[in-house]
Amino acid sequence: MTRNEASNFVKGLAHTYSGPFSGMDSDTLRWQVDMWASTCAEFTYQQVLAGFQAFLRTDTKGFPPVPGQVIALIHQVHDVPAEDGLSAWAKVRTAVANSNYKSGQEFAKLPELAQIAVGSPENLRAWAAIDQQEFETVVQSQFLNNYRAAVKRRAEDRKITDAVRQQIGQEAAPELPKAERPAYKKIDLLEQGESTPAPTDLISRIIASRAKKEEEA
Repeated sequence: MTRNEASNFVKGLAHTYSGPFSGMDSDTLRWQVDMWASTCAEFTYQQVLAGFQAFLRTDTKGFPPVPGQVIALIHQVHDVPAEDGLSAWAKVRTAVANSNYKSGQEFAKLPELAQIAVGSPENLRAWAAIDQQEFETVVQSQFLNNYRAAVKRRAEDRKITDAVRQQIGQEAAPELPKAERPAYKKIDLLEQGESTPAPTDLISRIIASRAKKEEEA
């Protein structure tokens, strides 16, 4: 949305919510225009109007929206919602079943949020070798926690524009190639107090189990 479009948008806000805008001086109105133009620069005028219309349909308090409310509604209108955790887990189970020798290919087939929650192709291969009960309980719980955190993180990230990241010196880091993503450590995505252990203990048990089988053979 350009500044001229933001000016038209603010005029519409003033007509819709005449009470709060009636006492604003020209400097305050110009600040309103600049604020809407900068925070909604990455969206088209039509998208901002769609978000505002969605706000009007649910507004029962009679106060004009702030940009964050409109931006959140823009995403609700235009974005494809993330699938639920159990649906994503079903895809991970299928991937694990074929990951003894094709973990990289199976990892690439997973949706992006599921890839983030899994961590790496190596984790798929490790999970393919562990006890089934442990996989369906411990690993499933870890995955669902990470998946919920990834969904939440994506929603929060979309509220921050690239322009804002540059202004505060926190530009988004470039996406790592999928094969180079870190191991099963997504603690930074989780809420404080949660933790997700790395699969080191799982891999150690796998190695010990294989060594025991070789000795028995």
